[in-house]
Amino acid sequence: MDTLKIFQDLKKMLIDVAYVENVSNTIVLASTHTDEEIKQIEDYLRENGLNYQIINPQPIEEELFV
Repeated sequence: MDTLKIFQDLKKMLIDVAYVENVSNTIVLASTHTDEEIKQIEDYLRENGLNYQIINPQPIEEELFV
């Protein structure tokens, strides 16, 4: 499947995608997504017979310096 189609399909699902890389089969998300949203992406990949790794950035936590 074309990476542009994957990107567009995920955008239609309201997933904030940074890019889809076909060489390493990686989907990099532009912002942190919930477990439910990740499951939705995994279901989409499984339904379409795709084997992609999902990179879900973690929120940056401010460290408190005392």
